[in-house]
Amino acid sequence: MSKYIANISDCCGCSVCLSVCQCMAITMKPNDLGFLYPCIDEDLCIECGDCKDVCPVLETNLNKMVNLFDKKAYTGYLVDNIELLTSTSGGFANAISKKIIEQGGCVFGVKYGDNFIPEYDVAYTEEELEVFKGSKYTEVNNNKLFECVKSELNVGKKVLVIGLPCVIASLKKYINTNVNINNLYLCELICGGYTSRRVLSELIEEMENKYESKVSSFIFRVKNPYVLPCYFQVGFENGIIESMKWNETYFEKAYRLIKRDSCYNCKFKNIELSYADFIIGDHWGSENQMHYNKYGNSLILPRTPKALALIDSLEEQFFKIVEVDFEEAYKYNHMLSKSITNLEGSNYLKEYFKKNSLKRACELYNIKLKKELEEILSEIKGERYNVALWGVSMGIDNMYEKYDMKNWNIKYIFDSSEYKIGMNCHGLKVNNIKDIHKFNKKIDVIVSLISSTDCVVLKKQLLENGWKGKTFYMGKYRFI
Repeated sequence: MSKYIANISDCCGCSVCLSVCQCMAITMKPNDLGFLYPCIDEDLCIECGDCKDVCPVLETNLNKMVNLFDKKAYTGYLVDNIELLTSTSGGFANAISKKIIEQGGCVFGVKYGDNFIPEYDVAYTEEELEVFKGSKYTEVNNNKLFECVKSELNVGKKVLVIGLPCVIASLKKYINTNVNINNLYLCELICGGYTSRRVLSELIEEMENKYESKVSSFIFRVKNPYVLPCYFQVGFENGIIESMKWNETYFEKAYRLIKRDSCYNCKFKNIELSYADFIIGDHWGSENQMHYNKYGNSLILPRTPKALALIDSLEEQFFKIVEVDFEEAYKYNHMLSKSITNLEGSNYLKEYFKKNSLKRACELYNIKLKKELEEILSEIKGERYNVALWGVSMGIDNMYEKYDMKNWNIKYIFDSSEYKIGMNCHGLKVNNIKDIHKFNKKIDVIVSLISSTDCVVLKKQLLENGWKGKTFYMGKYRFI
């Protein structure tokens, strides 16, 4: 018989429970979507409680675990453009990794292991850091992380660990009472959730069949040459290198719609209760500021004195860093505090994927939603309605083309983001959705492009802002 440690919907799959089990009673087993969950063999379990004691999801007193929080924010990027182009965002993780190694320490990051399964490894040299570059977006094998970090700390090394909030929380819980953590630097990535290994494995298998060659390299978010639009690049043993837009792949659909259940209600999304020394990620909202770099900017939130000291040690000729307003940075980077949305229509794809290959699941998903979409588009096109769009996203250019919006009678565009309000989008000024009541006599229909789990929430927002007309909700069709 087997049982679970935490509620399935809360379990983050960190596998720290596996690391503390002395009876080898815990195994990580995939569910139908490919996400790993710890299962306890009751015949082997001695009910010592170690797994529950170390589980970050079951932690009831978060305040005893967290670091003090000083509201400082920085933006920055690597000065060397060649190095910057191969780094995620502005390359801050690369910069502090090299600094830690320069000081005689080591760095734990994620690389692709056998069969392109993302896994933790340790780097002692700058050359060994190269495999950590790039976002992975897929569930990571953490099995070697916890004990290895503890071992390095026990011999007095400085240790930098870069990981998702749930992994950082798990590691902090694991070592909190066991070792001296003064030499430990925890760097938390701003997280939008991740998809399963099964998704990535099937994508690679599909591409190998298409190109009749084994995949030799796989890079997400290749800068081509700029941060946007997003590309990923696949190399094959036969010498072919294929670059493709992120939004034209099965993986993009699966990444958006097939996430771990705990990601929809993440317990580690409270910035004031973070376990980390640093929180870093893309610096959205910096595009119109003088320190913006079109090749990538990192948002850097130091949370401890030793984090600030490490920032101060970075040479200006190597990494350009500028302090920015914390509240302004926080406002435009909502993944700092919000869990991802369980997007409308995602359950269709999940159910298809449980019983089919990724390719077939995506095909069935497209068939189901395309018919609905065609009916909506046939009504919107032409001069019948004065149309307003609601929701300016990174993918709006793609939506303009896909939905043939040039043949819509679009009069106005709206959004709720302060960053986007006032900007120009396809020749129209972006207005505040809170002002929609002023346009009731000028607009016949609003087309919402916002991805949401529940159209009722969007409808309520429009009603509260005084909208009285017709609305089409098209967010769930973005990933067809």
